[in-house]
Amino acid sequence: MSVLLSQFFLEAVRTEFAFLVEQYGFSGPYWDLSSYVDKVWFMGKNLAIEFTFEWRDQDISCLIVRLEDGKMPSGWAVNEKGERVRIYLAVWLQERGIHEPLFTEIRPKNIEEEIKIRIKDYKKILKKYGHDILHDRADVVFGS
Repeated sequence: MSVLLSQFFLEAVRTEFAFLVEQYGFSGPYWDLSSYVDKVWFMGKNLAIEFTFEWRDQDISCLIVRLEDGKMPSGWAVNEKGERVRIYLAVWLQERGIHEPLFTEIRPKNIEEEIKIRIKDYKKILKKYGHDILHDRADVVFGS
């Protein structure tokens, strides 16, 4: 996949989620633009908000991550202790009983437009439903 598309994804996330740093004290963005999955994330003291772009499926996701001693966790979905450390934002909302449509229902013209739309959707969703996430409440988000 093109380096330009990876940079486009990074810039879209950086621009739309600058408020995490400015208003909520998160640090970042940090990124790993790899060969199959691009990742961009912001870190609080207890949680990270991570965005992924999987090139093969052209899937854009947002995950909530429980940090381990202020660092990204050792496992992907669960750590070595069997504790959940990463969850898709949409799944987290469903587990809390939110079943309304979350995403814009349009057919984008190209992947760049899809990236812009999905990133803006995630911003809207976090601002509407993610109070505990934005306030870095790992105890509430992950239940301990």
